[in-house]
Amino acid sequence: GASIYPVATPSLPIMQAFIEEVTGPNKYGVDIISHSVGWLGVSFGRHTGPLCKLTDMARAAGIAWVNASGNNGGGNFYRGVYRDTDFDGNHDVLPNEPKLLFKLGDNADVQIYFDWDDYEAHQLDLDLHLFREEKGFFQLYSKSTKITGFFTGTSEIIAIKGVPSGVYALVMRRGKGSPDPTGVQLRILNKSTKSTPLSIHHKNNNVYDPASCKGVLAVGAMRHG
Repeated sequence: GASIYPVATPSLPIMQAFIEEVTGPNKYGVDIISHSVGWLGVSFGRHTGPLCKLTDMARAAGIAWVNASGNNGGGNFYRGVYRDTDFDGNHDVLPNEPKLLFKLGDNADVQIYFDWDDYEAHQLDLDLHLFREEKGFFQLYSKSTKITGFFTGTSEIIAIKGVPSGVYALVMRRGKGSPDPTGVQLRILNKSTKSTPLSIHHKNNNVYDPASCKGVLAVGAMRHG
């Protein structure tokens, strides 16, 4: 007996306009928002980003917000704390080892998201480099090195279509002129197609906004057997 009001929210302004609409006069009589999207690059899961402001608005209006927790299991998520024990400018995923390895099948689409816990201050500038193994050596294949600022955010994205099969490596690096990022929390989410799990991966803290916002019912599943 429920009435469903389908809405596409491909951008933050559209999402904001929708929430303002349903929390104002609420002419559609919305009681539940079911949102199966995770928004990357908006906060670090401490209820400080723009998505959490919207979930607060919905909750204050008596609307229950239900959100998918994200398909971020299966070895495609990495988290760590920035450390550079050999002072080469790269984050060490293991002592003196900066490379986070994975394999791709032929004609894969690369989608890799990297962010760090500096959403409030916007002071640290980190870069993401993608390498491909060729004849026993890792050669730079692509990189994302935008300068961090208030309007650019604290994240880097590498997206490439139709890459060849092979062994690839991710390297998280301190940007030129950035303050020392030692101790800052980092996250990598590998949404590439035809990908093996990351060589180091984690199963917790892999929920992004708005599923990580307070007052939101996050829905997920675990594989058994």
